[in-house]
Amino acid sequence: MKRTELRRVESGQSVYYIFPELEALRFFRHWITSRHGGVSEGGYSSLNLGDHVGDIAESVTENRRRVSKMFTGGLPIYLPEQVHSGESVEVSSVSDMRQKCDAVFVGRAAVPVGVLTADCIPIILADPKTCSAAVVHAGRAGVFKKIVTATVQAMSDRFGTETGDLIAAVAPGIRSCCYEVGEDVFEGYEEFKPFCSPTGEGRGMLDMVSALSSEMESVGLNGEAILDSGICTSCSSEEFYSHRTETIKGGSAGRFMTGLSLI
Repeated sequence: MKRTELRRVESGQSVYYIFPELEALRFFRHWITSRHGGVSEGGYSSLNLGDHVGDIAESVTENRRRVSKMFTGGLPIYLPEQVHSGESVEVSSVSDMRQKCDAVFVGRAAVPVGVLTADCIPIILADPKTCSAAVVHAGRAGVFKKIVTATVQAMSDRFGTETGDLIAAVAPGIRSCCYEVGEDVFEGYEEFKPFCSPTGEGRGMLDMVSALSSEMESVGLNGEAILDSGICTSCSSEEFYSHRTETIKGGSAGRFMTGLSLI
């Protein structure tokens, strides 16, 4: 895994981030939104894009409109119904019905797609050879169910993607510094215990990013082609939404988007 620094871009009141290495590929555009530049208030301030977290519906609609205008020229962005699964789905039309899955991939069609997170790990997978790409929502359940492996296999089956050609970019998400879990979460998934550093009394700090990196290398990705932003959403909750941080405060967290669109 290779650490990289995201580029921060300011556009009016909005702030978003990009991976310079992905921007250089030039066959798709990508973005990682922040909390800034929307109309939501309170704990959702201000660019909350989640329509399932208790925010005012009209505010979310306006926030999504702003994001679409900024990144896709107003085209709707396909957002799956995320269910913490190991399922990956191809999107080929903006009219595709919203499906229950946690990764979406595209190729040969400029359909904007994205996932919403607030501590879970967003990952972009890019294949410059076949000009296909995917965006993945990897929460703890998704990591344990190997959502990235499922997505890589789906891209291989559909487009002939070879894992050695893939570039993976790990966007902001909660890190081992802030993600404490109980031993009970490993029931049925004992293979992930080595990625958890014990803190005592049956608890430990889970490193989902290391688990994901290990998984990606095991299916054939080059370690140098796995880019890590290194940003913890809990430590950076003023810039990105963090479910854990807001829950500790007794509030609810909004959601930011990691998205892409083929050019």
